[in-house]
Amino acid sequence: MTRRANRIAIALRRVPLIAAFGFLLGVHGLAGQSEDEQSLRDHFDRMNEAFKANDTDALMSMYADNMVRIPPGEPVVVGLDALREGLDASQAEFDYVLDEYEVRRVDVSGDLGYILATYSEHFTPRAGGETTSQSGRWATMWRRQDDGSWKCTAEIWNLDPAED
Repeated sequence: MTRRANRIAIALRRVPLIAAFGFLLGVHGLAGQSEDEQSLRDHFDRMNEAFKANDTDALMSMYADNMVRIPPGEPVVVGLDALREGLDASQAEFDYVLDEYEVRRVDVSGDLGYILATYSEHFTPRAGGETTSQSGRWATMWRRQDDGSWKCTAEIWNLDPAED
């Protein structure tokens, strides 16, 4: 056997080992990714349970200190103090109900992740008046904390076009 043929034979014997090692790394990576996505989805679900319950304290615990919130047609909210102020004012003025939400996409890369969702909600002025219903699309960005939990660092949403 020539020297070149010998090198090819040795390389070919290593292919199954390399392929098996790569497969095991890939399976572990996919399993880890899936666990990360599920963990993030679980945090998103807890956030929405807090929304549904109008539980400001629980909701506040889901956000990072330097969070940014970009609501449609309103000023940008930066930081937990501004978020609490806005939530308290909104809850004082409206009886708010998150009717439903549907996660459309979850993606995690390292300690960062995002969720894209759709939602529908309605709210009624506490002082009386007509109930407003609306739906839209929602994006939340998250950072994993040192303890493994996730905190929402930014969110933005927009409304579906009004129906005629």
